[in-house]
Amino acid sequence: MGRKTWFCFSLVFLFALSCLWADDAKDKEMELSIKVMSAHNLMDKDWGIFLKKPDTYIEVLYSLDGKKDFRKIGETKKISNEDNPVWNETFKVKAAPKSFLGFRLYDKDLITKDDMIARVTTHALPTKEAQSLYFGGSKSAYLKIQITSVEPVVIKKFWLLNVVNSEGLQELAPKDKDKDKDKDKDKDKDKDIITQVYVAYRANAKENFKYVGEIAKIHNGKITANHKLSTEGPKSGSFSFVLADKKPAENSFDKGTIVDAKVGEHKVVLPKTKNASLKVKMEYLDPSSLIPGYKP
Repeated sequence: MGRKTWFCFSLVFLFALSCLWADDAKDKEMELSIKVMSAHNLMDKDWGIFLKKPDTYIEVLYSLDGKKDFRKIGETKKISNEDNPVWNETFKVKAAPKSFLGFRLYDKDLITKDDMIARVTTHALPTKEAQSLYFGGSKSAYLKIQITSVEPVVIKKFWLLNVVNSEGLQELAPKDKDKDKDKDKDKDKDKDIITQVYVAYRANAKENFKYVGEIAKIHNGKITANHKLSTEGPKSGSFSFVLADKKPAENSFDKGTIVDAKVGEHKVVLPKTKNASLKVKMEYLDPSSLIPGYKP
């Protein structure tokens, strides 16, 4: 993967995370259920931490940034003399967007203070399957956990639209003869033609078009403003494009240029013109598909 491709993917990934963590009014906490299942290969030679089978337990913590201010949620029971301990204990926490969970492995000591052997951190996000979190310094010793959402998590899926090219917009420019007439009437005034291209979307033919926004402004046959638009919806439906000097009523989109919602670049001939057209790029963004292990 080249640098440019990787950079573009990173931008899309960050946008996906922003969609995942976005909220209409303010950031909401998500109640998570954390199941600490088991630890494995604690006596592995490449790690070399334990000389004998340990008496271990796991401390579960929560942090807003994953770097400091970890708050203890709870801890598992102690499992004695076992290098593959199984707990299957569940803890709950209200997690803010972009927060983290921490797990500390302790070796119980009856005489002195318990020794913290290792720790590992992960994002506070529900996953489809159990996660294997490898302890630092080991290639085989790991903790197995499962994070689920107590409340259903809704991931918004978006259509992204952007004008990438245009043709024949001179048709929307003032004609020379019109300018000559204007000069005869008022030398200081040339006839300007300013219009906007508006977009609406519907998920299927049974629905009414819903207004999305202004995608382009055309001044005397040239695009002077180009807006990237996004709208939530399934990977289907259609878009309608209307040419107007102000925001049109939603029912006017029934008579616009209607284009199927499909990923790719589409030539959109503007309504009430012969050849004036925009090339519109349509992309579909499903954030859950870009986040490994994410459970919608």
